[in-house]
Amino acid sequence: MRGVLPLTVVCILWASPSIAQECDVLELFDNETYNEMVCAGVAQMESGDHGGAITNFQNALKIHLFEFPNFKLFSRLALAQHNAGDSAAAAVSLEKASMTLLVYTRAIRCIEKTEAPHFGLVVSSGGQTYELSSLRHNEIANIMCGAAYDYIYEMQELD
Repeated sequence: MRGVLPLTVVCILWASPSIAQECDVLELFDNETYNEMVCAGVAQMESGDHGGAITNFQNALKIHLFEFPNFKLFSRLALAQHNAGDSAAAAVSLEKASMTLLVYTRAIRCIEKTEAPHFGLVVSSGGQTYELSSLRHNEIANIMCGAAYDYIYEMQELD
């Protein structure tokens, strides 16, 4: 009997699908660690553990995704922060979600610069181009800009 219990636990763990396999959300990528964090955060949101969801979403946002900017979780993070009662943090995350979407759709464009920070954001209006240079804009440029991402934005053109 003593040997049956460990064997049963091993069989259950082996047969149990990972959290990411049970989770079907739009933000998933081909990165198991990232997907586990996203799905754990989604499950925590559904169970009311907004603090746990915030931690998982923030950690997932720190993961470098090869050849794709990691920005899709800002809106989920904002919702978790709002539900946790932190409206100031939720507003910041919503602003990041909005700005990253504007870059993704090329309403705001990335530029490469010779001085630090090496990437920036510009917006065109009335035939003029204006650089967006606040700390928040620089943070978004660091997330969204880089030569590896150029082909993605070309596919998302709104013009």
